Amino acid sequence: MLNQVHTIYKNTIGMSYQWNSFFDPSLPIQLKIAEVSFEVSIYDLKDFLNALQNTSSLNCKCTTCDRNSRCKAIQFKQGQTEIKIRVNANELNDICDLIQGTLFQLELTDLLSTLELH
Repeated sequence: MLNQVHTIYKNTIGMSYQWNSFFDPSLPIQLKIAEVSFEVSIYDLKDFLNALQNTSSLNCKCTTCDRNSRCKAIQFKQGQTEIKIRVNANELNDICDLIQGTLFQLELTDLLSTLELH
């Protein structure tokens, strides 16, 4: 039997999903950004979003940066996983939207399942 994909959220830059026909909080979340996909937990998503939101032209480490939001170098390390990407301002906003939308859908699913039990 082929694994089914449960799409959690998607936008123009990527999508989040699980290899299951429904959301299962015990399974890792697959986060696909452009052509790269990796497994994350809900906690990883929150930490990654925090790292993205803290990215600004004020803390840019580019030696040739003109501080005008043309590109952002983002580095995120969680346990054994390290993510390094370079994005422009639009891509940064899309990645933030992807993670925020994913977290919203996960929290909504959790709330609805809690309400069904009572």
